[in-house]
Amino acid sequence: AASSLSFCVCAASSLSFCVCAASSLSFWVCGAQGTYLPRFLGLHRWRPDGGSSVRFVVMNNVFATSMPLHVRFDLKGSRLGREASAEERAKGPRAILKDLDLEARGARLRLGSRRKAALMRQVRADCHLLRSLSIMDYSLLVGVHLAAPDAPPPPPNAPDNPGCYSEGGIQAMDEEGRPLGERYFVGVIDMLMVYAPRKRLETLVRGEEASSQPPRKYAARFCGFLDSIID
Repeated sequence: AASSLSFCVCAASSLSFCVCAASSLSFWVCGAQGTYLPRFLGLHRWRPDGGSSVRFVVMNNVFATSMPLHVRFDLKGSRLGREASAEERAKGPRAILKDLDLEARGARLRLGSRRKAALMRQVRADCHLLRSLSIMDYSLLVGVHLAAPDAPPPPPNAPDNPGCYSEGGIQAMDEEGRPLGERYFVGVIDMLMVYAPRKRLETLVRGEEASSQPPRKYAARFCGFLDSIID
């Protein structure tokens, strides 16, 4: 997907599904403003002269921040093939690392138990909606800003809703609520994939370690993985 600072453009394979999903997601985003699902801003079709039509959606960019992001992850809760290539890792801070890379680094998201519970409640609610639409294969995109040692701590999230989505990111905190030197930019992406016959075949061939799983099982694995990497 191509991206600017504020928006992302992503290809859309099925027009009818995108219209149906966008309708449900619009109601959800309006009613659950803390959702980590994308804010869809438009569904478009473009046909170049002599070419085939291209459908694409415009959505908010999870990484729309002026803060430098030092580490980036795309997490699914799967292990099979979930490691960045050497070519990808060579990109340095712009590399998109995956589940096995996070495991190898021993990386954790540090929120404190109360704020973790709030985040997980929202993510589970979002996954329940995706499951109802037969959507799977989505990811949690995580960008990590590492503050300079002498930088003043940024203000924490509002105490009444500490786990909701925020364009300004989520401040890392310890169990006592003291700010730590990290800020996380988090959102669910790649959530326009339904459990179609091709994905069913992938599950059959590759088994339970494959990324592709039935929507209910995918959601459970996804949420269980996130719960395991957040302190």
